[in-house]
Amino acid sequence: MKTLITDQHKMVIQRCRELLNVAFDQDKETLKEILERSQKAIIKYNNNHLTVIDVSKTETGTWNSTIKKVITGRFVNKILSQHENKIYRDDFEYICDNDKVWNEDHTDWSLPDDLCEDCQKECDIRKRKENESYEKCDNIASKFNKACENTIFPEDLKLKYILLCRRISHRTKLDSLELAIKDSIHTEIIKIFQEENIKLISNYKYS
Repeated sequence: MKTLITDQHKMVIQRCRELLNVAFDQDKETLKEILERSQKAIIKYNNNHLTVIDVSKTETGTWNSTIKKVITGRFVNKILSQHENKIYRDDFEYICDNDKVWNEDHTDWSLPDDLCEDCQKECDIRKRKENESYEKCDNIASKFNKACENTIFPEDLKLKYILLCRRISHRTKLDSLELAIKDSIHTEIIKIFQEENIKLISNYKYS
């Protein structure tokens, strides 16, 4: 019965919002009062039952974004750092003396507009390797983002996260219990992702 009532409140909120766009000014205050009563009823239900029944598109987007942030922090950043360390950093030590352009006090130099044939060839090779490495990093990040989108997370975990966000929405500092809840949600996200993406993770874990 309570579920039916809350569903009715959600319908009231939706209809009121639609009517507010077309209602006459003298009717808008009445509609706002009806809307607020239904919103309060749903908030009360959520708090009493430790759940969320009116998840917004923004909250769903925040949840999806959080998943990617957690997975990026746990897996992607480490994998990318390993690949980025292999990128050929161009310190121009291969440039011949004839191609070096020194500054006035001869303490530093830069590349000229035109390099000799050998220097240009080496420069092109290094640029190609660097671009290939960055493309590989982008590809890895893209694969993990796609995996996040395809991983099936329990609905109650999502609702637990959204409820926590609502309770702390006006605060910048979490208490010890809230931090523990947040950490447990992140741990569960990582656990579920690992279980559903074993092959993907193993492909890059030691690369």
